[in-house]
Amino acid sequence: MSTEKSIPISFSALCVIEADYIYVSSKPDQFEEDEAYSRLFFLDLQNKKSPWVHHDLIGHDVVSLCLSTAMDSGKRIYCALSRQGDIEYSWPGGSKMENIKGAGLLGNELPLYGYVNCIKEISSCLYVCGGGGQIYKRNKGKWSHLAPHLKTAVKVPTPNLATNETNDFFRHEFQAIGGFNDEDIYVVGTDGEVLQYNGTEWRACNIQSTETLTDLCCSSDGIVWICGYNGSLLKGSYDLGFEELSTIDDNMTFTSIVLYKDRPYLASTEGLFYFDNGKIQPVRMSPKKAIDDTHSVGVSGGILWSVGYKEVLSFDGLKWTKFPHPDNEA
Repeated sequence: MSTEKSIPISFSALCVIEADYIYVSSKPDQFEEDEAYSRLFFLDLQNKKSPWVHHDLIGHDVVSLCLSTAMDSGKRIYCALSRQGDIEYSWPGGSKMENIKGAGLLGNELPLYGYVNCIKEISSCLYVCGGGGQIYKRNKGKWSHLAPHLKTAVKVPTPNLATNETNDFFRHEFQAIGGFNDEDIYVVGTDGEVLQYNGTEWRACNIQSTETLTDLCCSSDGIVWICGYNGSLLKGSYDLGFEELSTIDDNMTFTSIVLYKDRPYLASTEGLFYFDNGKIQPVRMSPKKAIDDTHSVGVSGGILWSVGYKEVLSFDGLKWTKFPHPDNEA
C-alpha cells in the first residue's frame, strides 16, 4: 500500500467497516470512464498522520465492496468486486485475486451473461449478483450459481441494429443483493423485479412497479427497504408484499439506501435525502447547505457515512463532518 499523492480522483463504491474506518473505491480522473483502473482507499480516522492509504488495481473496474468476517475464522477480509467478476481479497499484510467463472463480458467461451454489480456477505457466505440473471454464492472456497434457471445470455448484436430487441439485453439485470440469512435473501433489478430466496427456490415478490431498482437494505424487524429510479422507495417483504412510499415524481434516481436511527437515508442523483413521516426530504449540513454530492451511504457504530464523487461525509446524529481527500484539494 502507498500513501503518496496523485491526481484528482472520483469515488465510487463504499464499504463502512467501523464508525471511524471506511473502504472506498475510486478512479483517477485522468482515466476515461470505460478504462479499467481502480484506486482503493482506506480512510482510518485513528491514523492521525496518514488517514488515507491506498493501493491500485490495474485493469479492474471495482463496482462493489464488502467486508467478510466469515472467510477466514473471523479475520476481516476486504472484498473488492470488479464488473468482470474478478475479486480482490485483502487484509493487513496480504491479498489475493479470485475470479467467478462465467461472470463479465471478457470470457473466451459463449454464452456470456453480462457484468456483475454487487457483492455482499450474508450469514457466513459471500454472494454476487449481476446481469443476465447472475446470482453466485461462495461456499467452501468455490463459487456456484444459485439460480441457473434465471441465467439469460447476452445476445451478440447483429449488424442491422434496427432488428435487435433491446429488452433481450437487460433481462434479469440484478443491481443489488442482500438478506437476513441464507434462507431469506433478496435481489432487485430492472423492470421492478424483486426476487426472494427461501433456501430452496427463488420466488417473485408482489410489487407494483416497473422501475429499475438499484439497492436494498434489511431492517431488524424483517422489513426490506428498496430504492430505485424515478424516486422509487418501497417497503415490505415476500410475505407482506411491497408498498410504494415515494413522494418524488420526477427523474431523480436513488442509488443507495441505509437505515440510520430507524430512518431510511437515500443517496441520489440530486443529493442526500431521508424518509420520515411519510415524506422524502433533503438532508442539510446547515440551513443553507444541502448535501448534493452523494451516491453511496453506509452505517456502523452509530455513524452514518455518505460518499459522493468528490465528497466524503459522516454524521453522528448531531453534526456532519467533511473529510477532504488531499488529491482533490485545490
